[in-house]
Amino acid sequence: MQQFTDSKNRSWMIAMTIASVRRVKAMCDIDLLNIEEPGSDGTPLMTRLFIDECLLADVLWALIVDQAATAGVDQEAFYGALGGEALTAAQKAFTEALVDFFQQRRRTDRAAAMTKHQMILDEQIERIKTKVQAVTLDGLLAGAPSLNLPGSSESIPTP
Repeated sequence: MQQFTDSKNRSWMIAMTIASVRRVKAMCDIDLLNIEEPGSDGTPLMTRLFIDECLLADVLWALIVDQAATAGVDQEAFYGALGGEALTAAQKAFTEALVDFFQQRRRTDRAAAMTKHQMILDEQIERIKTKVQAVTLDGLLAGAPSLNLPGSSESIPTP
């Protein structure tokens, strides 16, 4: 079980169980146990969960909906408290909960895939950041190539 705190200083527990996986499937139409499964655009679920903040928020809501009801927090209020820092903390907690679930199920292949995927995305973000920092006005005016930053999940490698 993993925990994160939203921007309203509310703590939420992410417990990955068959019940929570089934609730995510019912509410979001995605199967967390098939993280390699490509979506309609060919992007694996694990990638979509890392790059689509709204999808991640929907999954998080499905995972904590019972806690939210007890706390009197509706979906819009929950989403409203998922600023950048809170969403990053929630993503980390979610990933760790899913990796823990796979490890406990002795599905170390899936746990390793999730961990490696996060490492690849972190590396890609650092490379893009380095590329952006290297851009100068003089270089742009002199006709240096544009940044060609990835605009979609197609540019993110699948582990």
